[in-house]
Amino acid sequence: MMKITLSFGMLLLSAMGYSQAKEYQLENVTTYRAKTDFYSNFLHIYSTADYRANLFVLATPMGNFSTLKLGEKMYAVYSEDGKTFQIDTEETLDRNKYRLNNEPDLDIRSLSVPVIKQTRKKEHPNSVACEVFTMKTGDLVDTLCIDTRSEVNTVPFLIPEAKGLKGLVYRIGNTMELVKTGRYTDVVKEELEKEPEQVQESGAPIQTSEKFVIWFDEKAEGEKYKAEYKKRKQP
Repeated sequence: MMKITLSFGMLLLSAMGYSQAKEYQLENVTTYRAKTDFYSNFLHIYSTADYRANLFVLATPMGNFSTLKLGEKMYAVYSEDGKTFQIDTEETLDRNKYRLNNEPDLDIRSLSVPVIKQTRKKEHPNSVACEVFTMKTGDLVDTLCIDTRSEVNTVPFLIPEAKGLKGLVYRIGNTMELVKTGRYTDVVKEELEKEPEQVQESGAPIQTSEKFVIWFDEKAEGEKYKAEYKKRKQP
């Protein structure tokens, strides 16, 4: 859970203060709008240049919720200052209670594995060809539109059960749609030119500096979580 909205005025950090934590410079951003009956949530995915580290922030009217993906591992995280991130113990314990182990990473896969089939149809949002798939989960059937040639791969975030499928998801049915994707600096410039209420509505963490740098100590945070898990399991 993001305990506060990310700081918009981040300063460059001194490495001495975070000697055990690793620095991640997030250079790319992809934003989705998740539409409901009464309001919209926004999912902002911030990625390193090689897309190996990703921070995604779900902005809702009730607050922001954050998850950090490093390689194949995902962690529920929060930040008190928008710079250093910690594992959210309560969120992780709640999400992983059925796993009956002390692993600090999350398993966000659904218990119901969808059946995804290619339709051989294409759509052309923003003049980009994306392939249309059907996705059946139980009795629910939706269509997906995915640019399978894109270097941006948002399938693991939005459809983690989909094995062997990758690419930039443009939409899931009529409820999830791509808003924008691009370099973080370009998106910041565009957002700052908007009306203040529009920026506030999307919940996008905006800063005026050219870098979006976060810190996370994966080893230390994992050990802290395991110690807390052990303490709570004791009679």
